[in-house]
Amino acid sequence: MKNKNIILYGQIIDLPHIDESIRAEVKDLKSRYKSIFNSLSNKYGNEILYNSSEIISLDFKLPENAIRFAMNSFLHFLQEPRIPFRAGISYISDEEGQTGQKLDNSLAYKLSEICSEGSILLTGDLVNSLKEFKEFEFAYVGDVLMKDMKSPVEVYALSSKGFYIPSQDELIPKQKKKNSIAVLPFHNTSSEKELDYICDGIAEEVINSLSKAKDLFVTARSSSFIFKNKELSILDISRKLNVNYILDGSIRKRMNEYRISYQLVDSSNGYNIIADTIKSDSDTLYDSENQISKSILQYFKKEEPKPKQNDANDYYIDPVAYSHYLQGKYFSKKWDSDTTSAINQFKKALEIVPDYALAYAGISMCYAYIALNRVGDFKENITNAIINAEKSIEADSTIPDGYIAKALASFWLGNWFIPDFEKNITIALAISPCNAEIRMYNGMVFLIKGELKRALSELKLAKELDPYSFSVNVRLGLIQYLNREYEAAHNTYLILLNEDVNRTYNVLRLACCCIMLRQYRQAMEYLNIGDDAYEYQNMKYGLYLEIYKGLKDEDNFFKTKSLIEQLPENDTSTFYNKAVLCKILGKKEQSIRYLEKMLQNPLFYLMFLQYDEFWEDYHKHPLFLELIASKYKGTGNQLIKIESDTKEFVELIISDFLYAEAQDNYTLIVFKENKKKVEKILRTTLANVERQLRYQNIIRCHRSYIINSASGYTFHKSDNKAFLKNFDMDISIPVSRSKEKDLKELL
Repeated sequence: MKNKNIILYGQIIDLPHIDESIRAEVKDLKSRYKSIFNSLSNKYGNEILYNSSEIISLDFKLPENAIRFAMNSFLHFLQEPRIPFRAGISYISDEEGQTGQKLDNSLAYKLSEICSEGSILLTGDLVNSLKEFKEFEFAYVGDVLMKDMKSPVEVYALSSKGFYIPSQDELIPKQKKKNSIAVLPFHNTSSEKELDYICDGIAEEVINSLSKAKDLFVTARSSSFIFKNKELSILDISRKLNVNYILDGSIRKRMNEYRISYQLVDSSNGYNIIADTIKSDSDTLYDSENQISKSILQYFKKEEPKPKQNDANDYYIDPVAYSHYLQGKYFSKKWDSDTTSAINQFKKALEIVPDYALAYAGISMCYAYIALNRVGDFKENITNAIINAEKSIEADSTIPDGYIAKALASFWLGNWFIPDFEKNITIALAISPCNAEIRMYNGMVFLIKGELKRALSELKLAKELDPYSFSVNVRLGLIQYLNREYEAAHNTYLILLNEDVNRTYNVLRLACCCIMLRQYRQAMEYLNIGDDAYEYQNMKYGLYLEIYKGLKDEDNFFKTKSLIEQLPENDTSTFYNKAVLCKILGKKEQSIRYLEKMLQNPLFYLMFLQYDEFWEDYHKHPLFLELIASKYKGTGNQLIKIESDTKEFVELIISDFLYAEAQDNYTLIVFKENKKKVEKILRTTLANVERQLRYQNIIRCHRSYIINSASGYTFHKSDNKAFLKNFDMDISIPVSRSKEKDLKELL
């Protein structure tokens, strides 16, 4: 290792953000960069490979000189005006060859790309060679799998005074958006503990309001709020969130008066751009978030989100109702045991303001959470979620919350019902284009539709908006994997491994990434650190099979094969393992049958086998195509149950459903049975039946009719009246004028 050269790759970043008032100084300083680098180069005896006004790359013989060069360079950049600089240092690896290689293929370059401003990143082998130098201090950051590398690289950061130490979460390629801002939770500077929910609520409402502005990049609540009560500088927070501006504030209550102070800070220099104080009483507290948002938007010269036009006093909300709403939001973020408390607070708000859209949306999300966690009756809770989401939209169609809630509830009620999901997410995105949660779900829409690149683009944007969100990261890892970006997916799951949530799931995903990269021993190391906490942890046996096959380890392969063959066929893990075993043995049809059994659990739809390279041999197999169509398109052999208000029900295969007709307080269900038309009347409304029929091709064509457009209908129009005909079943159904276009497209 001593004979190997060392590469340093440094970058000056984010120059477009430098304030106009100091741009002349920056230009002057840039003209001196080359002379500074040349001077330091002569001092530490290195060869300059590349030197521009923003990038420097050097080749060193001694690792200690590379560190000293980097440290002294930083000292120049820390002077006023502060210039954002980052650098990566590494030995030239065996894969990289000689120094004549392309610089952007070097490990040092790759380290600089994932480096944060103010940091120097190094590899573990380089740090080990510098142990005798007590003047240097290093901190281990984490392991990262680099493209074209055989195993993860140990990454360290120089931790001497003045240098920034990033977390493992920050080791990703990054580029700051010019107008990027994070709103921190406001500080409670009073002794009243109950003021906490007001502080969080005001800050969150400011985030929601700013997120509606186009081209203003706003960090999501779940990431900016993790810094609550943490002793970090504004500069360090801006680095961790990768933003240029921070909005910080505090609220003090004295008697019945609130004093809300806030500051907009430019993280490039630490200066306050805006600093103001708002005095408010309980009646005008709600309007304070509006005033703060207007002030921020005015600075960025963005068009303000337009309020509804039907109410001159649109921003006024009864202060007591607003207080209950904020408490509901506060409880809902904790989930678990506080979900019921959240619902109760939202309901109290609705008792005061019956058309409070945000409260309805909050209730909807709570019921959806309860349903998905199988607390109580699933259908009852998910139906309550839909009803409250629809009430939210009816009360105020200009906010995204109701649409998000309805999208999720209808998606799960309809067993992956895509049309409603896509429709509502699209509307929500138009209202709030910078909302990380909406972007995340929009990415899932593209994934379900098979547009993997667009899905990845949306999830990357969601990650930038909400870098510390578990929900965003776990979906990003999945989409990176399905896009065959296995190194990137590996690093995403490696970060998630630090979470206590779903640890073994992340271990399984890491192993899958390594298997696809043919890094079988690394895959085995990951599987060995799993535990029994994950319900489907036995899926590891199928992965072990693939590992032993890759390693040509026949003894362990046949031991695992024998173990899988003896597993009882009573859980999803067994079906997966046997599908893998049959795949390896070349038994395609049998393997697909096991996959079909596995997909009886809707949770496993999230594996998206139709895009997974591991199952690529099946992607054109007729049985596999039929399986995917039936599970992901909401058509085919799914068994559905339509229930009445009196607990009567009709159970049928979805492809056999023909139509439903409203008959006062009853609904006529018409379906095929043994190729004959069968009718059944249920005591329930057509609206209730519609909520239960959230499937592809099921559409309401008339106020009194719901039809299955895949049941052989043809469109007709006579005397300006449209209708559908099914000649095989002798059916004629009217069509509303507003539905004609949609039906023609479906048919």
